[in-house]
Amino acid sequence: MRSLKIVATATAAMLSIFSANTAFAATPVSGWVDFSVSLSDGQIGDFTSSFIALPEPIVLPDTLNGFGSIQLDDGQSVISADGFGKAEWISSTAGSFTIAANMDLPTFGIGEVNALTRYRFLATGNGILDVAYSFSETGLTMIPGFTLSGNDGTFLTTDFSQDGGAFSLTIVDGVDYDIFTSISLRDSGNVDLALDWAITYDTPVGGAVPEPATWAMLILGFGLVGASARRRRAAIA
Repeated sequence: MRSLKIVATATAAMLSIFSANTAFAATPVSGWVDFSVSLSDGQIGDFTSSFIALPEPIVLPDTLNGFGSIQLDDGQSVISADGFGKAEWISSTAGSFTIAANMDLPTFGIGEVNALTRYRFLATGNGILDVAYSFSETGLTMIPGFTLSGNDGTFLTTDFSQDGGAFSLTIVDGVDYDIFTSISLRDSGNVDLALDWAITYDTPVGGAVPEPATWAMLILGFGLVGASARRRRAAIA
């Protein structure tokens, strides 16, 4: 029984070493949602904005919502805009961004709706950031985009297609990254964006070198198992 216990302990120690080297998780740093609306008919102006940031240290999962709504009536016409930005962090390696906005402007009206979502994380291994999204718009003058930037000088950006789509970006161990989504609606119309992202880390080719004490425990355990097997064969003979 004692030999079996030693072997089990040694095996568990080895498994913990190898599993520790294959279980990567990004370290969350910060995140925020910013939503703002501004309208003007040339005489009346107004502005509303909301900004929400994740507390530090970040405890995941978490969801942030930014929203705004505004309407101006000068007695002759009504202009309005509303919308929201939402960021959900399911875990340190997966989340979603949702942005929607609507605006109704007369020919002389001036307005703008901006929504921004951001998540900052520290990569703890080499891997891939996969993004899938759906996107629709009418009257949009600036196409929304997705940006990945890193403190190593990485800067990758892409515009969203009306039909939706998916893409992948490479991330590197030890780099501090921002993933960033934005829209800017500057004319009558609407926009809807739903985006999911996930990080998949590469599996290491080799594990770490075990500590000498772990090797000693493992060798001792296998030796005891061998000795026990020899005694059983001798007793049977």
